[in-house]
Amino acid sequence: MDAALACDQLTAEFAKLDTINKQADGNKGVNTANVAAVLLFWPAAVGNYMDADSAQKLVNERRTHLMGIWNSKNCIASAKAG
Repeated sequence: MDAALACDQLTAEFAKLDTINKQADGNKGVNTANVAAVLLFWPAAVGNYMDADSAQKLVNERRTHLMGIWNSKNCIASAKAG
């Protein structure tokens, strides 16, 4: 499926991955939800952090996969020409 994506579609996928990565990063560290979780139920805070790490790992794996397709299609040349 991914191999059928055009360069502009791959670019859109990279943008989606950036958004997901930023959202996951927001679930790390100190935020209202994590402070409340620590106060009320500390394993939830650990779960939030672990879920964020898992999401970022998946984003990185998908980015690597899509980058291979991007490179094989020589999308960088298309981007420079367009």
